[in-house]
Amino acid sequence: MSHGAVPEGVRALGQAVRRWAASDAAYALLDGDGATRGGTWFQGGCGALAAALVRWSEGRASLAAVATRKGHEHYLARFGPWFVDADGARSARGVERTWCRRERLEDARVVEDVVFEAGGGMVCPAHLVGRITRALRASLGEPARYLTGGPYKPPQLFIGLRPRPTQARVIALAGTEGPSDLHVTLAFFGRVDRLPVDHLRRALAAARACARRHAAFRANLGRRRRFTHETEDVIYLPIEGGRVVDLREDLVRSCAAEGLVADTRFPFVAHMTLGRCPRGARWRKPPNALSGVDFEDLWVCVGHDLHRVPLEA
Repeated sequence: MSHGAVPEGVRALGQAVRRWAASDAAYALLDGDGATRGGTWFQGGCGALAAALVRWSEGRASLAAVATRKGHEHYLARFGPWFVDADGARSARGVERTWCRRERLEDARVVEDVVFEAGGGMVCPAHLVGRITRALRASLGEPARYLTGGPYKPPQLFIGLRPRPTQARVIALAGTEGPSDLHVTLAFFGRVDRLPVDHLRRALAAARACARRHAAFRANLGRRRRFTHETEDVIYLPIEGGRVVDLREDLVRSCAAEGLVADTRFPFVAHMTLGRCPRGARWRKPPNALSGVDFEDLWVCVGHDLHRVPLEA
């Protein structure tokens, strides 16, 4: 799919990274750790740069790779549909063309949300990632300089359930949330800039492991209720039955095994938020017309990026 021209901010970032990666300061950091003054980063250099860009971005980027049948050949930082490395910023198609032409790898393709391989000359030293991250901050400045016009709020990671689209459209009539926003949060992890660099890979691995042990199911919807806060009320529908609780407990354990610790500061209440109103105000939307809802997938959510994992037991 074509996404048009690279946005000016991402293009400027790519140019800045390309200039920095070719500088004497960059090569001084990389001495003995996988780079050559000929301009090619290898043996962990490209992986360290990609990981450092993800850290520098404060949650705006994720890891990607150029892959062939033999494995991962190169690593990049993914900013939406655009990819940044020591060659600048390009689309996935542009990256693939470069590798097919320059490296004569006809099966080269870009894969997203990856983790660094432990062998094959692609080891990514942790100390090198730290050094490059600090150097990028000093050289490039703040991420907002390139990637947003104002203060930036990093996206948050959570795993949850979503109703079928036909059911969501009916439920949405009882609230102010859009049909695509209706969900049940099972595990919340918070801001991605405070999580491991490969947080998405870990979350997907945990969700897939959990999904293999649980089948799709139907849950009852309770009558409308509200959580009362200092200045506002959250209007919600309770999700009744033990299936959601069992699924949530299993998911939290699976995430912990992957090194992701869910926020458990508050007791878990399975619910679907309908909207918000001033504290004590009358809710003027009609009652929900559905008595039950079907859940068929787990959804790993990073901001507005959604990743579906089918329940398949």
